Amino acid sequence: MIATTLQFIIAMIASAINERMQRKLDYVQEEVRVLKEVVLATTGSARISFTAGQRRRLALAGKELSPQERRKYCQLVTPATLLAWFRSLGARKYDSSAGRCCLSR
Repeated sequence: MIATTLQFIIAMIASAINERMQRKLDYVQEEVRVLKEVVLATTGSARISFTAGQRRRLALAGKELSPQERRKYCQLVTPATLLAWFRSLGARKYDSSAGRCCLSR
C-alpha cells in the first residue's frame, strides 16, 4: 500500500516537472521563431552568420543531445551542420600543420 502510494506521488511530481519543462521549451522555440523573423526583416536574408566562438558553443551543446533531440530542438542550424562543426573542431585539435608552419619561420 505504501509503495503504491509513493509511486503515485513520484509519478505526479515527475509529471508536473515534465509539463513545466515543456512550457519552457515551447516558449524558447517561439522566441527563436520571432528572432528568425527579425533577422529576416533586418538583413533581408534568412541566413545567420555565426562567429567561430558561437559555432563552437553550438557544436559542443548539440553534440550532447541525442539524434532525436537534435532533430526536435535544433532550430537555428540543422543537426547535420552541428555535427559538421563538431567534426571540424576535432580535426583542428589534431591538425599539426599550423605548428609546422610556425616552426619553419
